Amino acid sequence: MTIRLQEAPEILNGIDINRKDAANATITNGAAESAVLYANLSDEPPKAVSSNGCWITSSDGLDVFDASSGAAVACIGHNNPRVKAAVMRQLDNIAYCYAPFFTTEPVEKLARELSDSTGGQMSRTFIVSSGARHDR
Repeated sequence: MTIRLQEAPEILNGIDINRKDAANATITNGAAESAVLYANLSDEPPKAVSSNGCWITSSDGLDVFDASSGAAVACIGHNNPRVKAAVMRQLDNIAYCYAPFFTTEPVEKLARELSDSTGGQMSRTFIVSSGARHDR
């Protein structure tokens, strides 16, 4: 990432910069310039190139234990062969459709399994793609 001083001087507070000259200072992470705005402006995160189970491998070969897995991998790990096969089977049919307008066989199956697992106490399920949808 490169930021020119004259373009955004207010973001330089507390950041070490490479000064080409006083009038044209830049912040750079030493890598090819990226179009990504990283959470930390002064430090580029490691580039993940592969994963397996609870491990992520960076582009420099470092294996990192992933203790911050996102919701989709929190309980199954990365690169799970059964999950990959199931995803590919589903992608052969339909990748996504908007739940309020359509239903799919996997949605129906999941809702039935959830209902059955509660002995019928939860008779219906509203399937959403994230917790941000709870208000609907």
